[in-house]
Amino acid sequence: MSYPSKPSSQLPISAKSMAILLTLVALFSLFGVSLLLSGWNNSNPIQLGARPIQQFATTTPATILALQETVVPAASVEPLPTLEEIIISAPEVTPYPTYDPAFVPTIAPTADWLTYTDEIGRFSIRYSNGWDVDELPSEIRQTAGSYTTMIGNYDAEDPSLADLKDFPPQLFKVELTIEKPGTSGVPIPANYDLEQWANEFRKIGGEVEWIEAGYVAISGVEGYRVVWEDSTGLRGVAIWVPHSDNLFSFTYGVSSDYPELVEAAEQIVASFQFVP
Repeated sequence: MSYPSKPSSQLPISAKSMAILLTLVALFSLFGVSLLLSGWNNSNPIQLGARPIQQFATTTPATILALQETVVPAASVEPLPTLEEIIISAPEVTPYPTYDPAFVPTIAPTADWLTYTDEIGRFSIRYSNGWDVDELPSEIRQTAGSYTTMIGNYDAEDPSLADLKDFPPQLFKVELTIEKPGTSGVPIPANYDLEQWANEFRKIGGEVEWIEAGYVAISGVEGYRVVWEDSTGLRGVAIWVPHSDNLFSFTYGVSSDYPELVEAAEQIVASFQFVP
C-alpha cells in the first residue's frame, strides 16, 4: 500500500521558521559589513587608546624615500698648520729662575745668636741671628715616628726657590732629625757599639766614600761623625747621637767655596744641648 508524498506547503512550521531566520541573519551580516567599510573610509577614525589609527600611517612611502635621500654634509677639515706657523705660535719657554750669584749669606757674631728650644724633642740649639728655623707643627712632632727641624740662612718655604734648576751653594742649612724607637733600627742593639751600628745600619746610600769617621761628644753624649763624598765630588757630614732610646742625627753639606758656612754649621752642632 503506497502513500502519496506531502506537498512542500505542508512542511512543519519549525522548519519554515528556521529558514526565515537564516535568511535574515545573512541579510543583516551583509548590511553590517557594508556599514563598517563605509565608516572606515568616510567617518571619523576609529580611536585606539588616545591616538587615531590614521596617525600610524602619516609617514608615507614618499616621505620615507625623501628622508633616505637626505644628504648630511661632510664635516669640514681644516688644513694642518705649517712648520713656520707652529714655530711662530709656540709659547715662549720661561727660563729657569736663577739666584743672585753675588749673594753672600751673613753670619752674626755668636754673641748675638738666638736659641731654639724643642720641648717635645727635649733639646735646644743656637743659630745665627737672621737665619731661619723650619719646624713642623707640635702635633706632628708629638705623634710622628721621626721628624726633621731645619736651620738655614734662607726660608725653606720661599716660593722663589721652588723652581730653581740648580740650588745655589751659598744657601745653607743644617738638618736635625729625631728618630724614635721602632724606626731605622732604633734603639741600637745592645751587642753593637756605635761604630759598628754606623757601618752596619746607617751608611749613606748611593756611591759614596767615607773620607773621615770617628767618635765625637755632643752635649756630653758620645756620637759618631762621618764625612762622605759622592762621585760628583759633593761632600757632606753626618753625625749620629743616641739618647734616651732616640737617635739624633745632624746632616749638612760641605763646600770649599763657603768655608764660613761649614764653620757656622760646626758651631750650631756644638751648641746643641739636651734639656730635662
